[in-house]
Amino acid sequence: FEYYDDEFAQYRETERYSPDGTYWVSTSKVDGRAQVIMHYPNDPRFGEIAPRPLTRLTGMAYDPVWAPDGSWIAFVAQENESDHIWISRADSSEQISLVRNQWEWDKHPSWSPDSKRLVFFSNRSGDTQIWVMDANGQNPRNISNVPWPDYDPIWVK
Repeated sequence: FEYYDDEFAQYRETERYSPDGTYWVSTSKVDGRAQVIMHYPNDPRFGEIAPRPLTRLTGMAYDPVWAPDGSWIAFVAQENESDHIWISRADSSEQISLVRNQWEWDKHPSWSPDSKRLVFFSNRSGDTQIWVMDANGQNPRNISNVPWPDYDPIWVK
């Protein structure tokens, strides 16, 4: 299982980088709560550039992943007392909640290679299962359908 854990961590880490590998996103405390932050490459004239918040939501925001085409960054936010998936432009000019849910959580998004769908895990059906939906939050469907908990999907690219 150690190999699996290392390989899983490597795949997950690559999802945090922009398609050109120049920028990356992570989670850090901003105004006392976890938020998604953007990291920049060093500037040849000015050196290290401080990361800046991508989100400033009222609840925590975490688990960011960059779409392979660079169009969006998906993340999980705890707005309205539940965890659900949001997307943001890299310049934070547009942030959208894909699903306002009544269940406890949708977590751990991962983009399809064509950036048209997201896979994630959710307890929306009562059990933790793997779901996929369009990048706009439409057409969610359970792709696990197993009698045991299923979680932490990664779309291998």
